[in-house]
Amino acid sequence: MSVIITLQHESIKGWRIPNKLPAPLEYTMSRNWVHDTLGEPKRSSPPEVIMRQAFGWTDLYEAKGRDIPISMQISYDVMDSVRSVAFISTSEIRW
Repeated sequence: MSVIITLQHESIKGWRIPNKLPAPLEYTMSRNWVHDTLGEPKRSSPPEVIMRQAFGWTDLYEAKGRDIPISMQISYDVMDSVRSVAFISTSEIRW
């Protein structure tokens, strides 16, 4: 099971997620901000182009302080702004 928070909606300009974000996440985050706030990721996948669509970095973090082991996967756009944050059961992670 996973929960995905989408921070960028490509088809709607100026769209902002209507819900509160869990601390310490913010509505606008850069990759540098994430690294400064959360530290270095456990794993990273570099930018790539798949079927003519460009994807930015993807970082994997361990969400600490949980009863169940949870990982947090952060996906960025090509400008290093956070596109989405996924909370995934660590047992389901396939990297």
